[in-house]
Amino acid sequence: KQLKSIATDTARLRAQVEIGDKQLTTYQATKQKVDSLSYVQELAGKVLPEQQEQSLTVAEISQFALRARLTVEDITFVDTTKTNTTKTKSTDKKAKSTIPKGVSVIPMSIKFQDGSRYDYLLEFLKSVEDNRRKMQVTNISLTPDVDNRALLKSVTVELNLYVRSQEKTTEKKSE
Repeated sequence: KQLKSIATDTARLRAQVEIGDKQLTTYQATKQKVDSLSYVQELAGKVLPEQQEQSLTVAEISQFALRARLTVEDITFVDTTKTNTTKTKSTDKKAKSTIPKGVSVIPMSIKFQDGSRYDYLLEFLKSVEDNRRKMQVTNISLTPDVDNRALLKSVTVELNLYVRSQEKTTEKKSE
């Protein structure tokens, strides 16, 4: 009887070890897959900053461009935690404004496809202006096409988005 009990316990323990080994193998395979996909998180972090409303903003900007017959080539959100202030021009002193507590500013840049028209750009800016409670144009860079002056070779519009801060604590102690 005692030998039978030991044999049963041994069989049970071997089964548990096999199950544990299979679970460990599955875990290691899953970990490798997750590690190999870590670039997706990195890419998402570059495209979308941590504040809320980025996908909504991208959709909104795309809609403005579509209505203005412009094609968006690239939308870039500037990570304000990594790039403090790269500009040191004297005009920055005038451009600096007081931002209320609980509001975050997210700078973004929109590049339009070559061949855009000036009047289409004005339509886009009108859409942004009508939505000024959320965003403000900070810079417009455009280069006319050499062959056809009615078209623009490159157009980049920089905006500041104003969103509610997620954190209740003051993030901007350095200011």
